[in-house]
Amino acid sequence: MGKSKYWVNVINGWWFILSALLLLQPALENGYPILHPDSGSYILFGFLDHQIPVSRPITYCWLVRHISLYYSLWLVVIFQSLVMTAFLNMVIYRVVGPKMSFFLTFILTAILSLFTGLPLYASYLMPDMWVNISFIGFSFLLMSRKLPFYWFILIAAIAFYATIVHFSNIPIITGTL
Repeated sequence: MGKSKYWVNVINGWWFILSALLLLQPALENGYPILHPDSGSYILFGFLDHQIPVSRPITYCWLVRHISLYYSLWLVVIFQSLVMTAFLNMVIYRVVGPKMSFFLTFILTAILSLFTGLPLYASYLMPDMWVNISFIGFSFLLMSRKLPFYWFILIAAIAFYATIVHFSNIPIITGTL
């Protein structure tokens, strides 16, 4: 019984990693996380001490600083991809249950990768992708019943953070909800 559960977890882990890699495909093709003219501001203000940007939210700057570990900006886009994959899996898990959720998350990610710009947003060093995470998180919280308290707090914290990483996310999420 223990070995069977181990292999199920290994296979689910592979589906999860493959889903995250699908979201990183543009950055992998580029050979580096995709930069936007605004990316420099987030990187600069993330690594400057004692200076808060006027036109950029400090929250994404801090994310770049701390997730990169002062080592590589790849860690930021990998983190973004993993969080997005986790939130997609969370929704699929709630809809179909635990048996096929990771495989179906891979299928959904493959479809989204082919027909939407989600992989491009996940590969950018920009906070634009976080509006999706915020929307999924708050929608999930509003529609879920019998969610354990610790999961509620974790999802709410991530969704709230995803809302405040970009100034335009606040009115978008508020108006949508």
